[in-house]
Amino acid sequence: MTGVSIEATLELWASSLRDAKARMRPLFTLERVANSASQFLDDSLGEEWRKTGWMRGKASCGVGRQYTGSAGKITNCQIGVFASYVSPMVMPSSIGHSIRRRPDGGLEPGARAHVPDTVSFLTKPALALAMIERAIASDVPFAWVAADSVCGGDIEMALKRAARAIVLGVNANHLFRSWDKPLAVARTAKDIAEEPDDAWRRLSAGEGTKGARRHDWV
Repeated sequence: MTGVSIEATLELWASSLRDAKARMRPLFTLERVANSASQFLDDSLGEEWRKTGWMRGKASCGVGRQYTGSAGKITNCQIGVFASYVSPMVMPSSIGHSIRRRPDGGLEPGARAHVPDTVSFLTKPALALAMIERAIASDVPFAWVAADSVCGGDIEMALKRAARAIVLGVNANHLFRSWDKPLAVARTAKDIAEEPDDAWRRLSAGEGTKGARRHDWV
């Protein structure tokens, strides 16, 4: 049996990895996302035995008892705020993200997690609004913004001033006032939803753990 040098074996592996990355490349429309996937693959195959941040992290930024929709309750967790860009030509991609810092400042945990002193606490709506304002200032081409009820009410007026269409989740007591529309509206979301109207449609947003996640739309 003819032996193969270590150098030849490593080059064969490297060549195979390059071929695998080349086959994966068409799956990503953005170059930076493709590069990130390539680096993730390198790290996954690397010598580091702890492969994720959960296993490596000795301190976490923004951890505290707070409400999270994923658990449906107040629990010890970390909340992220993300702005994603979606279009027929671009796969969903993150254009901004932030982690909430604890209201009390969390000075000691913040220092351990290397949080700069210049970073202060902001609410989730404030973080969302900041990312939207940066997108507008950078001339990111978008026609409308969708957000859940946590951020909805606070960014509504900012988007109206910027003449952007909105699809926002709101609380039941949110007051709507329309102007220059065929149908005048000046009531809370709860009052509007309870009135019979043929314009409403009940649609599913997909399957959840308890079945279809249905919402009323108009």
